[in-house]
Amino acid sequence: MENSRETVYRSAVTLSAEARQAGLKCDIFSVLDQIIMRYQESWRIYHNLDHIADGLRKLDRVKAELNDPLCTYFAWLCHDIV
Repeated sequence: MENSRETVYRSAVTLSAEARQAGLKCDIFSVLDQIIMRYQESWRIYHNLDHIADGLRKLDRVKAELNDPLCTYFAWLCHDIV
């Protein structure tokens, strides 16, 4: 099984490709390291990188059922970044 960082990067590659196919200009990689850094902050107990990766894996399982997978993945990736 891939680790949390690998899961986040894999999802970012998929999101970036899907955004381009949809005609959107999306450079998630310019902020991905910042996103990962935020979710690895020492004070985070629950909303950490493992939590994000777990949610991304769950979204992968139901992706075909989502109305807007691209939006849903981006929302999940950033839902507790602050």
